Amino acid sequence: MRAGAQAVVDALRDEGFGAHGQAILFGHVLDGLAWNAVRVKADLPETTLTAERPDWNGLFWASYPKADYAGGTNELTCGRASLVMVWDEANADALRAIAAAPQTEIVLKGVSGSSRRTELLGAELPVVGATAGLWIEDQCARLAEIIADRMAGETDLLARLADFDVHLTKAELNVIFGHEMIWATAKAMIASGLFTPPPAGAVGPAMFVRLE
Repeated sequence: MRAGAQAVVDALRDEGFGAHGQAILFGHVLDGLAWNAVRVKADLPETTLTAERPDWNGLFWASYPKADYAGGTNELTCGRASLVMVWDEANADALRAIAAAPQTEIVLKGVSGSSRRTELLGAELPVVGATAGLWIEDQCARLAEIIADRMAGETDLLARLADFDVHLTKAELNVIFGHEMIWATAKAMIASGLFTPPPAGAVGPAMFVRLE
């Protein structure tokens, strides 16, 4: 796994995006491509919005003590391009403001398949995805497959949790274990020096554009 993650980091650095290691490894690989791969390998809960749950249809669970690393990703999609934002408590408000800015939609609609970078509100962002020139997509996809195999491979946990009177479906376990794993993996990547988190509140290094 480390060699694959290092290949992604090196490719970003070669393109001048050395500060985007966390955004791409967490927001694109761990919390993006890996989940796509898990959906092929294992059951996941249905998240389609319903009349009873019109705004969000996911799972809640509690982690104690609070995780040292527990970020998340939000997306704003315009046509084929999505602005992916890796948020934490320090930058969440600023990222919401960027997502709401009129200029953001204009920029996203102008991103083409030949782009490796784009500029948004003064920040230069990498453009990734299956139609973005494949400049790091192969490395990202290979790493995501390795991670997905681990995320979907903990079937014995159901019985172990039942011993503590914790009863989950296999699909629910995949979501909870998968999230806990990607947070732990990101923390391990930081500890090993693969990437350094951006300064608290920084938004430019926390964003990238994904093309479908």
